[in-house]
Amino acid sequence: MGGITSASMPMLVVENITDGNRAYCNLNEGIGKVMRFGAYGEDVQQRLRWMRDVLMPVLSAALGRLERGLDLTAMMAQGITMGDEFHQRNIASSALLMRTLAPHIARLEHDKQQIAEVMDFLSVTDQFFLNLAMAYCKAAMDAGAQIRAGSIVTAMTRNGDMFGIRVSGLGDRWFTAPVNTPQGLFFTGFSQDQANPDMGDSAITETFGIGGAAMIAGAWRNAFCRCRGNGSGEICF
Repeated sequence: MGGITSASMPMLVVENITDGNRAYCNLNEGIGKVMRFGAYGEDVQQRLRWMRDVLMPVLSAALGRLERGLDLTAMMAQGITMGDEFHQRNIASSALLMRTLAPHIARLEHDKQQIAEVMDFLSVTDQFFLNLAMAYCKAAMDAGAQIRAGSIVTAMTRNGDMFGIRVSGLGDRWFTAPVNTPQGLFFTGFSQDQANPDMGDSAITETFGIGGAAMIAGAWRNAFCRCRGNGSGEICF
């Protein structure tokens, strides 16, 4: 992934109420020509400015109407029964999020055109929930990292050079190995020869046990990968 997070970009805040810690993530731009896929043209920058100047204030005001915020645990529990695994597929949870926020957005004393733009964006951004899921998983795994007598993997990430993990009983030490290069899809004019080794922090979803680890939840994904559910059983049990 080629995206960055700067000081002027809005952030999602997820709080682990049980343990008191928080995790943060930027907002999802959607799919296609977006910064995290290496696009950085004027249209990409214009969308990022809109997310800062329009989307963020509207979402912040809507969330401010919720006394206890969003219950992401309940939302994700429902989403996984609807086929989401929270890495590749988030359409159900994104729809649940919009259903929850829509009444509050509609009641805001904001510019009606801006409210319409936000609703339009949320209605077509199937991956919007991904970033909430990542922050949720990070908040949970950071709490798990405080258990010093365990062997649970609490972080997995890639930086374009190395793949690293952390283990709960071994503090902040990273265990690393050379990262691989994915076989992916490319913008017109680019090929596998120009691919960068794997980079990104979304593997926190798999660290938590969703994403690829919960792929069996989505039959569509099993068909796409030509794999069967019994493979998950062989790996996990």
